[in-house]
Amino acid sequence: MISSLFVGYCIYYIFKVLYPYINKYIFWLAISLPQFLIWTGVTTKELLSVALFSLFIKQVINIINEEKVAKLTLILAGTIGVFLRPHYGISYLYLLVSTIIIVNIIKGRTKVPSTSKRVVFSIFLSIFLIFLFLFVLAINYWDYAVEDLMSLSKDYFTGFSGSSTRYSLASNWNSAMDFITYIPTGFFVSLVGPTLNESIERPMFFVAFFEGVLYIAICIYLYFILLLKTLNFRSNLFITLVLYSFFPALILILFAHYPLGIWNPGTALRYRQNMVPLMIFFPLLLLGLQNKLTTQET
Repeated sequence: MISSLFVGYCIYYIFKVLYPYINKYIFWLAISLPQFLIWTGVTTKELLSVALFSLFIKQVINIINEEKVAKLTLILAGTIGVFLRPHYGISYLYLLVSTIIIVNIIKGRTKVPSTSKRVVFSIFLSIFLIFLFLFVLAINYWDYAVEDLMSLSKDYFTGFSGSSTRYSLASNWNSAMDFITYIPTGFFVSLVGPTLNESIERPMFFVAFFEGVLYIAICIYLYFILLLKTLNFRSNLFITLVLYSFFPALILILFAHYPLGIWNPGTALRYRQNMVPLMIFFPLLLLGLQNKLTTQET
């Protein structure tokens, strides 16, 4: 009971200022999804990580809006959140660091000539794209590390009996090339949880399946609106934040979730809650901030 109230207060705290300016339908739909209510309603690591990562992104929004940053909250939430879920924490840390760099350059706190800012951010994005390109191209140099990760993930789930564990995947997901070729399916399955075929075989899964599809639909709609609004807002700061900070952080967290979410639908649904603050709360707040600034200008 107390733990649920803690999460509820954290969500209230991060949205209380921008609530009049956010998309309330998306907000209430997102926090009313059954799996979110389940995993933030019992005392688990997910309850703590959702609360802490939510407090963390609130401070990132404060940095963007030049409001007072609760440094102690930022440090404690970031440290404990990363300790609880380090693979997801990397994405949140990237979001923070990239936001600080972008805000300081765009708002002139760092001495970068205005004519050079586009060059700086082109380099910033190029480094990220080059990293992704090399990740795929240089497979012969890092395949052992990826295969170790895959083996660890596989052993974590197949080493124990579980009625929902996808043991058949073990024979098809072994090499680094398997890791790459399975990414589109893996991203989808790890977010949805149970697949359509699994739901047909076990009808009790249909509720979770439809919720997973709805979760992806919410994200796609939210990102489309965010990109459209940001381009129409015509702010170098927000365009840069979306392209160079949020979207790369989104890609990172999807990669972090994929190896763990493909083996068991229940685990995928549980771990997915760690992504909600970044995948849904942050873009909602960013849109709300843009709406607020637009209202103040008119």
